Amino acid sequence: MAGVPVRCAPRAGSATPTSAVTGVGGLAQTSWTLGGTAGAQTLNISGPGLAPSPLVVGATATVAPAGVVTQFVFTSQPVTTVAGATMPNVVVTAKNAAGAVVTTYTGFVNLSIANNPTGATFWSGTVGTSAVAGVATFDGLSILKAATGYTLSASDGSVTGTSTAFNITPGAATQIIADSGNAQSGPINTALAQKLVARMADTYGNGVAGVSATFAIATGAGTVAPATAQTSDANGRVRTIWTLGAGAGAQTVTATSGTLSGSPLTFAATAV
Repeated sequence: MAGVPVRCAPRAGSATPTSAVTGVGGLAQTSWTLGGTAGAQTLNISGPGLAPSPLVVGATATVAPAGVVTQFVFTSQPVTTVAGATMPNVVVTAKNAAGAVVTTYTGFVNLSIANNPTGATFWSGTVGTSAVAGVATFDGLSILKAATGYTLSASDGSVTGTSTAFNITPGAATQIIADSGNAQSGPINTALAQKLVARMADTYGNGVAGVSATFAIATGAGTVAPATAQTSDANGRVRTIWTLGAGAGAQTVTATSGTLSGSPLTFAATAV
């Protein structure tokens, strides 16, 4: 019979979904994940008008042999590291269902970036290695793109494991880059439609917060606001509004930040 709501309630483990409605042919289904204790386990299925209700379904949970790998555990987790720097060794251990190390395991384990907020790849390091006595060690790992919430995944094609989250932070600022607002045009004595935006970045292009920079008129006798030094935001950016001067033609503004490569940075505009 179609259209009958049923509920699935395991005495151990979990059911997904826990409720369903019968479809054509009177069928409804769920996936039952057995509980952690070996032996007989049951799941009750109940619903209006069903007989018997509940219907008791049984299954037997078994324990994998001690020498069978069922999980990869990151026993040395990746840690927050500066972009481009080498993080401490990451260690993955092959364990059985009881949580014991399977010392006979010598399989080849691959490491990849699982949660990847920037689409980064490993810049360096061992990303595939054979386990020794159940332990796979990955050394020399580095990532260039700064972001929060990276995780790593270890897999041999059948068993997988996921690390805890870690961050890649920007290095020290080494350069100032034109982010947006260059090469505009507008009427004389008028503010340009887009702000000028410069970005303080590390060697790999990651924005660096807290770096001082100053915009100033170079040619054209216009104004910038603010014209005083400002500090880069969380993404490494500083901004100003450029009001063109009275003369038609090319005008320029500079953004200066100490000895950073690219400083002073020149923005150009055309007054018409």
